[in-house]
Amino acid sequence: MLVNFLMGMLMTFTVYNPANNSLTQVVNSILAPNSGIVVVPNSIRLKYGSGYGETSTNLQSSVSFYDGSIAALGIGPGLLLTSGDGKPALLNTSSGYSVELTPSETDASLTQAVQTAFEFAGEVQDASTLEFQFTVNNPALTGIRFDLVFGSDEFPEYVDSSFVDIAGVFVNGVNYALFNGNSNQPLSVIGTNLAQGGFQDNTSGALPIEYDGIMRLVSVVVPVQQGVNTLKIGVADTGDQILDSGLFVSNVRAVPYASGGLLTVVNGTGGNDVLTGLGFNELLDGGAGNDTIRGNGGNDLIVGGAGKDISAYTPEINYLGVRVEAVTRLTSPNYSFIDLRLAPDVAPGTIQIGFKRGAEKIEFAYNLFARDKNSAMRKSFSNADVILNFMPDRFSNGDPSNDNLPGFLDPLNRADDSAGRHGGAGTAAEKRNRGPDARAVS
Repeated sequence: MLVNFLMGMLMTFTVYNPANNSLTQVVNSILAPNSGIVVVPNSIRLKYGSGYGETSTNLQSSVSFYDGSIAALGIGPGLLLTSGDGKPALLNTSSGYSVELTPSETDASLTQAVQTAFEFAGEVQDASTLEFQFTVNNPALTGIRFDLVFGSDEFPEYVDSSFVDIAGVFVNGVNYALFNGNSNQPLSVIGTNLAQGGFQDNTSGALPIEYDGIMRLVSVVVPVQQGVNTLKIGVADTGDQILDSGLFVSNVRAVPYASGGLLTVVNGTGGNDVLTGLGFNELLDGGAGNDTIRGNGGNDLIVGGAGKDISAYTPEINYLGVRVEAVTRLTSPNYSFIDLRLAPDVAPGTIQIGFKRGAEKIEFAYNLFARDKNSAMRKSFSNADVILNFMPDRFSNGDPSNDNLPGFLDPLNRADDSAGRHGGAGTAAEKRNRGPDARAVS
């Protein structure tokens, strides 16, 4: 049994060794096949340390290649960056697992991220970071997406303390590893992240990994620019070198969408799925099949995936005072826009929208809320919200009679660029002549 455990650990993690592994190998380990991004030569920077693991007498690097074999983590092959042992045990051996690194690297970006959330947090230590530049040269690819799993032995004893370890994802200098896009909710063991179901309690050892707390799979989806971009990923201890944390990184690729930030992942199957999000920011990926996806609360990113999805269905409603006015289908079969006509006296409630295709029917619940009290009394948009900005006439002279006006000492002189006015007073006739120069500015 011990032999099987040790063999499994050997195969699962391969510790980074600069004598055997190039920096290009490190970056390639996190890139998806046909990733759509090109790494800029000589731009790769890897910061790491080494220490003696509690289960090993050998000096271990804080970075390792991961083969994706721990199915319970839900993340594929890639890289493991840690604040200690880059080869953690495949079972929970200790509630306070620690490896102190030499050198103990710090990092300004991670320090800023943790001190924004915890004012009295100390400087980060035992940092492991990977940074490189890459180019995107396809205008259709506007973002990058990749998968993360964060684990920590700071859980549960040091939740919301100044010692919580920190992980960060910086694209072109901006940290996107924030739950709900909130700088007070970094990728760390903090109460708000736990309350939203972001972490799994592993103190009982239910998951085959050393860390006491394991974050559920998340994806990062962020915008990139055409040309050169910078990606930096890192993890570190905060305030001391005690208690390890690790960040699994996998499947980095360019994608044709560019919003979301840090998103909890809800994946569909190869069949026809009905996916429903929860109350925080999520990525709902339908995958193959004809899917119906509902984001629910939070700022969600919905990816229809393959298959003829919701646009292949016809919506129908049986709710007093509500009818389908129009259905707009796009070039993509993954989306439909439904216009509803509401009667003035329609009652609030839950509308069941049925989507039919032949004998198949899928139902979607849509909440119709009561109007706020006196909301109809609010003043709407009017001419009081607009400034009509007439631009002085420079390019068209619709009314020559007003070129020179009594009381103005500076006469019209279009022939002399060094002096004199070149335009008239800007009458309505001139605006009609020029057209676009008359602008409404709100």
